Amino acid sequence: MYSVRTILAIAIGLAAILFIILGLSECIFNSAYVPPDTSTYIEASNMLFADFKPHPLRPVGYALLLGLPNLFMDNVGDRQYITFGILLNLFCWLASIVILYKIFLNWFKTKVAFWLTLFWVFSLGTVAQNFLALTDSVAVFMLMLLSLYLVKYQGSGKMKYMIISVSLLNLLVLIKPGFLYLAILSTLTLVVFLIKKQKFHSGVWLLLMSVTLIGVQYVMMYNSYEKVKVSFIDKVTWYRYLGAESYAKVSHLEYLEVRETRTAELAGRSYKQIDELSSDDMKHQLRENPTAVLSSMAENLFSNSIAGSYGILAVQNILPPDKTFYLAASRLLFTLSRLQNMAFVLLYLVSLILVLRKIRRVDPSTLFLQLLASYVILTSTVSFRQGDRFHLVIYPIILIIFLYLVKHKSWVRVWLK
Repeated sequence: MYSVRTILAIAIGLAAILFIILGLSECIFNSAYVPPDTSTYIEASNMLFADFKPHPLRPVGYALLLGLPNLFMDNVGDRQYITFGILLNLFCWLASIVILYKIFLNWFKTKVAFWLTLFWVFSLGTVAQNFLALTDSVAVFMLMLLSLYLVKYQGSGKMKYMIISVSLLNLLVLIKPGFLYLAILSTLTLVVFLIKKQKFHSGVWLLLMSVTLIGVQYVMMYNSYEKVKVSFIDKVTWYRYLGAESYAKVSHLEYLEVRETRTAELAGRSYKQIDELSSDDMKHQLRENPTAVLSSMAENLFSNSIAGSYGILAVQNILPPDKTFYLAASRLLFTLSRLQNMAFVLLYLVSLILVLRKIRRVDPSTLFLQLLASYVILTSTVSFRQGDRFHLVIYPIILIIFLYLVKHKSWVRVWLK
């Protein structure tokens, strides 16, 4: 009864129910429902498979995965990409569920692990995100693999598991380039540790391979755009989101007005010029308007922490008024997704306090996961109006950290009997 098959059956049933009651059959190919980011991922796949050229904003990792239909079909169109992207998401989501269940089995009885896994399965924002051709479900899968090997390291102390975890984080950069700086920090820390302890494990080849693949991305970007970068998404995001928001505050202008002006400024420029323009703007604002930048980041942090699912909310802008059942369902589910986002943020804060209280006694695996969760939450402050998308990739990690920290407490052991 409490097997992983039962969990997967429940998950598939939940996804099917959500698909039906939100009327997603009428939405998933609708341009008003498909996020703008999806079109850039499709562009990236077309560029990679047609010309072996990298997209300026999207690294080759997800472009390669999303573009796999090109190996079996000619003239792959948007519908085929979106369909395959959704199927890929569902596969990664189900695989992530299995991994999370296995992690919990290290600490809890089968029945308890079953119910704790279902707690994440029923996070509605995560389920809804599967029906958008975006990178989040793939990222969750890779983060779950990373977490599994960290837990293995936690239990055995074998360095090969830490090496695998850091290597997976490096590979994640090719899916979500926002993880680059954390990956660099983690890789350097691991290398220094290995050198100091003279623990050169055979698994180092995996670390070298992951770093090499990032190097290939750098070379491809330099050859195409004359700039050594993984992606230009950081500079474009700054200039059109956080930079525009903080500038609007200081100038007493409307954000949308500033964003439109800045978007027009970017048109016609090369990405090398965009990089320089954005860098100069960032330096200027951090030097002249640091308070405005920090206050904008704080506001974004708060709004991202109380936001609901874009995948659920967008339905309300597409379905006609006579679809009263679907619209009512979407409003209810959207509210629930907001509450779930806030609940996971609260769990994160509790976990952070627990870690900081005994920082010197916390094992490396837990510190790594806590740092990862904090990194995602803090870097999400550069953007906004994305719903719960920023936070949902770390929902299961937050759950893992919290449960590991409290699993030995008496009240938890009584409650989890």
